[in-house]
Amino acid sequence: MENAQQQINDFLSRRFKWTIENFSELNAKKLYSNIFSAGGYRWRVGIFPKGNDVGHLPVYLEVADSAALPTGWSKYAKFSVAVISQLNNKFNVTKEARYEFNVTKTYSGFKRFIPLGELYDPERGYIVNDTCIVEADVAVPRVLDWTDGSKTEARLCTTIQIACDEDLLDQIGKDLHFDLVDYDKVRSFIVPKGMRFDLFKAKVATEFGIPVGRQRFWRWGKRLNHTSRPNYLLLTKTGFQSFSQDEGKRVFEPLLANNAYLQFFLEVERGQDIQEHSFSYYSPGNGILLFFKLYDPFKEELRYAGRLIVECSCTPMKILEKLNAMAGYPDDEEIELYEEIRFEPYVMCEHLDEKMTFHDCQLRDGDIICFQKLLPFEDAEKCRYPNLPLFLDYVNNRQFVRFRSLEKPEEDEFCLELSKNLNHDDVAERVASHLGLKDPSKIRFTSCQPIKYRGVVHLTDMLVHCKQNSDILYYEVAETPFRELQGLETSEVVLHHDAKEEGNSLSAAHVKIVEEIFQKHGNVLQQVQVLDPTFKAFFLERLASIVELFRSYTATSITAEVLGKLKHLIQSLACLGVKVDWMESYYQKVVSSNKYVQRQLHIEHLKEQVSTAEIALQGLKDQLVEAEKEITVVHMETGNETVDATTILNPL
Repeated sequence: MENAQQQINDFLSRRFKWTIENFSELNAKKLYSNIFSAGGYRWRVGIFPKGNDVGHLPVYLEVADSAALPTGWSKYAKFSVAVISQLNNKFNVTKEARYEFNVTKTYSGFKRFIPLGELYDPERGYIVNDTCIVEADVAVPRVLDWTDGSKTEARLCTTIQIACDEDLLDQIGKDLHFDLVDYDKVRSFIVPKGMRFDLFKAKVATEFGIPVGRQRFWRWGKRLNHTSRPNYLLLTKTGFQSFSQDEGKRVFEPLLANNAYLQFFLEVERGQDIQEHSFSYYSPGNGILLFFKLYDPFKEELRYAGRLIVECSCTPMKILEKLNAMAGYPDDEEIELYEEIRFEPYVMCEHLDEKMTFHDCQLRDGDIICFQKLLPFEDAEKCRYPNLPLFLDYVNNRQFVRFRSLEKPEEDEFCLELSKNLNHDDVAERVASHLGLKDPSKIRFTSCQPIKYRGVVHLTDMLVHCKQNSDILYYEVAETPFRELQGLETSEVVLHHDAKEEGNSLSAAHVKIVEEIFQKHGNVLQQVQVLDPTFKAFFLERLASIVELFRSYTATSITAEVLGKLKHLIQSLACLGVKVDWMESYYQKVVSSNKYVQRQLHIEHLKEQVSTAEIALQGLKDQLVEAEKEITVVHMETGNETVDATTILNPL
């Protein structure tokens, strides 16, 4: 076995070679390699020599001593595993992954790493002289230990992760589109809980090459909408970070004492003409730290543009020239602004009114504003995603799917970039287009078992293989459309008590919904019976669509636009003279619930603002106490004489 560790940028990487002899004689269900170290953690590779229930060799990476690690541990790692051909390197099979290992997820890997038939194929050379070779590359973020090498207990240390502009520039638009940074990919430091702030900044200066006087730290915080933003500046009473030793104890050291993990954004002022401590003045409640992303609809690219501290009373109109400068646009370029709010459970990116103040737009420290050129109609038509909300929705729902023919199930024939929200017919159309087929209904998809024609709602449902999510779909092409083979070309819903009444054609999914409605609301069946057959089909299809649309959302995720669409659909039912009071009543409940949830979020936002204001108020009170102490000392120095501020000074 061989291993070697090296430092690559800010990752510690180790390659481990595992030579497995007498491979055909192995009887164990699982087999583990020797333990090796990478990035301060102990790892091992595991395989199932006899394969698994799907005829493949599983290979995975595991944290070897997870039971001995501290409570709440976690470690991000980039890793790859490979089965090596001893005859020709072109046959090497390598797969890569990134994973956040933690106390409940101690291993990760590949259940279908290589088919057993290929593994034992003598022409590929994976097993020669009954020996198999497996290699693993493990890279973990580098963590500097600033405890002077002493064996300090974990409870007496704090792990600090520091992100700066370079990290945002490196990640946004590549591995990351939402939020600002993935902290698992930035530099980490272990510090003793008693470390002084001035010593900490000196260490940072050495590591980052940034003078102490050009450093300003913002603490990162989680928000109620599951995003993370830098929202608390470590300030002195004068609004800057040139802490005295006493002030360091008051501000920095309590953070170390009360937290096992801390995340900071390091704000740095750069430039040859910039003096130390020349940061933009910031006062809680009066200033806002904003981050900016730039979207290019022609290239379909999003990148980090920069940051600004703006006054709460300022409007976006006043910073347009600065934003154009960030983007490299002319000063008078017309641009559109959007606020990135959240991306779970759905993307929320709203247009920003350039004439409203930042305060009235309810922006706060750490918020993200995205901007792009204002496109003329003719240019917008040339773009797949002409504005940022459309692009972010695309990114959030993007899914790369590998398609394999059932005739060659072990080979990837092609890969398509699709949306998770596509339905069965949409996916079939894309595959048919790729294969050059005129009739998409002749394609049937298979995961663990054949997927019925229109038997699932979205692509995400199609990609569930034996209760596991996958990115592979198998397909076959028949001479006859599968909807006919399955007898699902139309589904009859009988709307009568008399067997001679006419039925209406509905999709299979809507048939089930209509049957539920009839069971719970028998009066609907009676009313539909008297409708003209043409209206019956329209009414039932529309009714099922409304129920399906409701079920696609929660009280928190439903938007005003969707509520408006539902209202229009419900009103269209009333035009046919069918009473659906229960539907209208439910709609009103949803509207009320949505308002209630939005009010709750607004209240939480106000609470955060109140909390911020209280912190600022306490800071002012502390300044007042200090000022009163100082004036007492000065009064004593004057011999306790009363000095009138208007008295003309005269030394004679």
